[in-house]
Amino acid sequence: TTALATADASNKHKIIGATIVTDLAGTVKFTDGVADLTGAMSLVTSGGFVWPTSIIPYQQTGAVNRALNLVTTLGAVKGIVAILTEP
Repeated sequence: TTALATADASNKHKIIGATIVTDLAGTVKFTDGVADLTGAMSLVTSGGFVWPTSIIPYQQTGAVNRALNLVTTLGAVKGIVAILTEP
């Protein structure tokens, strides 16, 4: 589990874009420390995905005061996640 953003007492974290690549076949998912925000997304070796930057969030934490995490299985994941933190 990699913490992308720590819990904020008065705001939610919103994913507004992402580019993820993995070096081995495995899965990735986003969580907020309490619940899954996405299901496990399977990636092949050297595979990944792009969520173009959007004004509408792809996902957001379920409530304020929750961390935003990326949970991976197997291999190393590299990339960026664009996060907007607001109420």
